[in-house]
Amino acid sequence: MTQEEIIAMANAAAARHGHTYEPEPADGTVEFLTSFAALVAAKEREACAEIAEKEDVASTDDPFGVQSCIADAIRARGQKEGA
Repeated sequence: MTQEEIIAMANAAAARHGHTYEPEPADGTVEFLTSFAALVAAKEREACAEIAEKEDVASTDDPFGVQSCIADAIRARGQKEGA
């Protein structure tokens, strides 16, 4: 996620509650939100990867390792994003 995407999501969340979000460059809020978003994304990636490992892809066995490949690809997204 880019910083702009995180700020846009913070604005959307604030708007749902009748507020606006205007980040102050020096108050640390943007850095906090960036760290928080990275933690949430990592948790969700891991949950998705665990589901991929457990789900039945085509049969009860997974002779080609499809489930592991999907789970690894999900987890690798965090390494690409720097999370």
